[in-house]
Amino acid sequence: QHSFESKLWLDLYSIKTQDTLVWMIQFPYKAATFFGCIGTDKFGEILKRKTEEAHVDAHYYEQSEEPTGTCAACITSDNRSLIANLAAANCYKKEKHLDVEKNWKLVEKAKVYYIAGFFLTVSPESIMKVATQASANNKIFTLNLSAPFISQFYKDQLMEVMPYVDILFGNETVRAFWKCPCFNTVLACKMIWVTDLGCRFWATTRCQ
Repeated sequence: QHSFESKLWLDLYSIKTQDTLVWMIQFPYKAATFFGCIGTDKFGEILKRKTEEAHVDAHYYEQSEEPTGTCAACITSDNRSLIANLAAANCYKKEKHLDVEKNWKLVEKAKVYYIAGFFLTVSPESIMKVATQASANNKIFTLNLSAPFISQFYKDQLMEVMPYVDILFGNETVRAFWKCPCFNTVLACKMIWVTDLGCRFWATTRCQ
């Protein structure tokens, strides 16, 4: 038998990255802006409050059809298992949020863009709009592969955005993406200076 301690905590994926950026920049606050989708519920209010406390300039698309996404995590020693209820995270609508003038102006003001690969499963058209904006204005566009299933089951969406990626993030497990035979040739063609944005980088993260 095992005894488990139950806790509630905040895990915001991309927001964690931006929280780190805010910490690095120090001042001015709210130098990082976040877009995402939540429900009109308790967990949505928690997200809004916590991003405010972290000085992240969050602009959520709020809808009432699905609740705010949640995730249960079982952590044992150095290992973890996750069960996610994506819910509202799958409900982001480009035409109802990204295309709204006041929101798009925030995108235009940005100098660096970071998008999690998970978002390829939700709104690839939103990713492409931001990617082409970055390309047209000589700004830095970065993408995190997020999980192996992204490259396995969302190959077409991923390959469409790859020519615009300046920095590609992924951990050692996700890096198996490069070993997939179906990507070897087409990926090489996509990544060889398809645009004139400059150097391309791969950043591998390691967790101990």
